[in-house]
Amino acid sequence: MEGELRAGGVGYGDFKKRLFETVWEYFRPMRERRDALLRDRGAVHEILRSGGKRAGEIAGQTMARVRAAVGL
Repeated sequence: MEGELRAGGVGYGDFKKRLFETVWEYFRPMRERRDALLRDRGAVHEILRSGGKRAGEIAGQTMARVRAAVGL
């Protein structure tokens, strides 16, 4: 890019467009995944429910250890 800039004929705007295209393509799989999730909101809610249940189990175990450690 530096060589192109020094040679002339290619400027900041051209490089900005290239950067945008590269970033857009890099994030394409993530956009596609987001779109798929938005089409299946039931699956999203199930993932959140499942994660919440698992987090509650871990927190319960941790709190049991804390209570035992402080004598409650």
